[in-house]
Amino acid sequence: MDYASIVVHNPYNRDGNDMTNKEDKKFCSSCNNKDIDFTNWEIEEIEQY
Repeated sequence: MDYASIVVHNPYNRDGNDMTNKEDKKFCSSCNNKDIDFTNWEIEEIEQY
């Protein structure tokens, strides 16, 4: 398995449990951002996303 390194320069600083589930994403109504958990995704899936 190949591994990739991703650097997040401005990480989300809110509790993910306070977010609403929307399909494969979570949505934060306080900042109108979508959060996607790529933890179990293959590198190719992330690149295609």
